Amino acid sequence: MLEAYGLFSSEWTIINSIKIHGEMTQSALADYLNIEQAAISKSLGKLEKKGLIERRIGMDKREKYVLLSQTALKQYPEWSKVIAAHREQILASLQEEEQKELTQLLNKIQGKV
Repeated sequence: MLEAYGLFSSEWTIINSIKIHGEMTQSALADYLNIEQAAISKSLGKLEKKGLIERRIGMDKREKYVLLSQTALKQYPEWSKVIAAHREQILASLQEEEQKELTQLLNKIQGKV
């Protein structure tokens, strides 16, 4: 769905998490997304090369903070629209009550993770 923008779904997940939660450490992002440190580091490296994130060193030189670049912040509204349209398309086959039930079930599952 975001391939036309050069983004993979895993990259969108990272970008969206940073947008929602703001600047965060690389390790906090990995914990939040339940991704191993090596995998998040590799993904962040790709996003950094694309100019979509920036990393900065914290007070402790081992600590790296991640934030969205100005490029990503400018493109985010368009990406978000594409995601919302895709979500609507997926849910279109469900009645409103079924959509509510699905949301409740997914929230219940998420609470167990």
